[in-house]
Amino acid sequence: MSNGTKRTLAELITLHELEPELSEVITEGRVDAAVILWFLRRQGSDATIYCVSDRLDVPATAVRSQGQNVSNKGRVISAALKVGEESPEATRKLTFVYDIDDDVMAGRTLAESECLLHTDYRSIELYCFAKNPIDKLLKITLRAPDDLGSGEVLAAITNSLVDIAYARFTLSRIEDPVAMIAGIERRCRVEGDAVIVDVDSLISDSIDKVGGERARGVTKADLMTNYARERTNSVHDVRLVIRGHDFTRICCYYLKTRYPRIFREDRLPYKTPEVFEGALITCLESGELASEQLFHRLLQRHCSSSEGS
Repeated sequence: MSNGTKRTLAELITLHELEPELSEVITEGRVDAAVILWFLRRQGSDATIYCVSDRLDVPATAVRSQGQNVSNKGRVISAALKVGEESPEATRKLTFVYDIDDDVMAGRTLAESECLLHTDYRSIELYCFAKNPIDKLLKITLRAPDDLGSGEVLAAITNSLVDIAYARFTLSRIEDPVAMIAGIERRCRVEGDAVIVDVDSLISDSIDKVGGERARGVTKADLMTNYARERTNSVHDVRLVIRGHDFTRICCYYLKTRYPRIFREDRLPYKTPEVFEGALITCLESGELASEQLFHRLLQRHCSSSEGS
């Protein structure tokens, strides 16, 4: 991941037209950039990887002109669409990557351009929502007992994560959207081998934090009705629904509540969700990522041994 000279989009296009051998990936976030850099280096690619905020100056007007929200995601998408429209030369070895977030849940059409790729799941963290990365974290980082398996962990947290995702989605669909209250694990409890979520509290507390029902022009009862309706929707892969940071936070909460002994002594720092998440990301394996659509396409575009495959 590089902190190169920050450029305008016009300057970047000119650079790639004048130096067609350049190979560059621009991502929505720095964690995405770090994972992609590590993966491509393991495959022999010398592509330079940047987070969009470190590489491009994309004015808000340019983002809105492409119909995007002003955010890192909007900057990535709008820049890629502009490159695709203006420069076939730059399109060949300049790639932009964004997170799909709740686009699939909301039924939004995913932005498309030859040089624009998106994550296979809601965010980069969801590539860890699988048995092997969790098992590696359990057995190596946390030195968990052999009878604690990743399958149990995934089974324990999946339903609760889907509940939280649809509660978030319900709040986001209000005319004046509301962010979910922090500390989601404080509205959860562990019963046996499962995490149970108090969805009513999540929604109610989130509304109360921003002024209550009257201030937001909604009733909690209506929101719970909306939540119940949304929750009946089915998606073939829960990784298109679950939010990445919720996954790592609830996984950490479940383990430290159900199995507190594995966080003793030198493993104590991993009780912090942010540290836990950072450790879990390092448990990804490049061979497994190579089978995912995003990483397969990155190889095709930025690894000479994959060209033409």
